[in-house]
Amino acid sequence: MKLASITLFVAALLLGSPVAAQTLRAHTTDAGSAPNTVTKLVSRYAGTEGIDIQVSEGQVMTRSMFTVANGGAEIISAIIGQYARLATGTGPFADMSTEAQAAATRLRSVFSFPVGATHILTWDGNGIESLDDIAGHRVYTGPGGGGASVDNEELIEILTGLHAGTDYEAVRMPWGEGMQAMRDGQVDVMFRIAPVGAAIIQEFGLSRPIRFLGFDEEDVGTAAFEAYMSVPGRTFIELPPGTYEGQVNQTSLELAGFSAAIAVNADVDEDTVYRLTRSFWSNLAEIQAAATFMRAVTLEHPFTALNMPLHPGAIRYYEEVGVAIPDALRP
Repeated sequence: MKLASITLFVAALLLGSPVAAQTLRAHTTDAGSAPNTVTKLVSRYAGTEGIDIQVSEGQVMTRSMFTVANGGAEIISAIIGQYARLATGTGPFADMSTEAQAAATRLRSVFSFPVGATHILTWDGNGIESLDDIAGHRVYTGPGGGGASVDNEELIEILTGLHAGTDYEAVRMPWGEGMQAMRDGQVDVMFRIAPVGAAIIQEFGLSRPIRFLGFDEEDVGTAAFEAYMSVPGRTFIELPPGTYEGQVNQTSLELAGFSAAIAVNADVDEDTVYRLTRSFWSNLAEIQAAATFMRAVTLEHPFTALNMPLHPGAIRYYEEVGVAIPDALRP
């Protein structure tokens, strides 16, 4: 676990606003992921409002939702689909349904953003050219105890009928270790969520040819797959040929795309979340320059796929700047 604390008092002084520093704790995923990048950017610019955010990265977000809901931290980069399952006590929360649903009531959102797509990557020439071919192989599906591994193994079963532990070996470990296992040949296939074109995916194609696995029309037409994709925040993202150096795919693939939200504990005071929200939108141009995938985020569409009620401090900001707030997002 790494801890990064970024405080920008100088900007506040230049603005002539002597705001007392306030410290908040944030949980996010491994470095290189979209949630990690956005959390650090939120942290950087929160300093202009006198807010110091201590970022704990490398966290498992399904666990961190409980941490933030219970006051062990104040901010989280939450996957929207995982919040949907938290709120219903299903999926990775099925064994703790009552606790999950209670935790969901203690989380509030600030804004949503795109996370990217689930890249399913293998080395070219190993005989794996479709998801059906993973039978008998070792597949990295995500961190142990996390929602990604559960979702990815569910997706494999829906698309192929193959079961983890019976038809293939599902390898669960932290994201960074899973990527290293792919580099070292300890796994044959890797699932990794990242923006299309991300450097953490490109690095694999720089060493040897890579193949991506995706969906075809027959997959998309099944009721089970439609149910999987109907979870809030899930969508289709196209992966064209030539997206990555070393990519051998000659035709476009459809990948599962996801959205996330910056969320806070419901008890964080209104003025703090108002200033946090204002710092993000006031510095959006700089944020988009640092993370090109954030160019899809605008004040005209600040709640794409969002299903978590907004915090009153965020509502105050949006009402102040004239953004219409759907009734479903009012707590």
